Amino acid sequence: MRLRDGRQFPLYIPNGLETGLKLNRPLVVAQGATTRRFIDFDLRKSIVAPAGQGQNWILRPSLRVVD
Repeated sequence: MRLRDGRQFPLYIPNGLETGLKLNRPLVVAQGATTRRFIDFDLRKSIVAPAGQGQNWILRPSLRVVD
């Protein structure tokens, strides 16, 4: 990831391959039915600054289901 001042740092995605994306509430679609929902991705809430002197920024996707 690149900051406004030009510095670049690794972006770590913990458990990304194992758990996938998590929604803020269940999304149920009955078999044979259709539904329309919007999934809002908030980048500002999803990138977490490193604690202490660490260099790895963390991506924890913040997803919200909207009717």
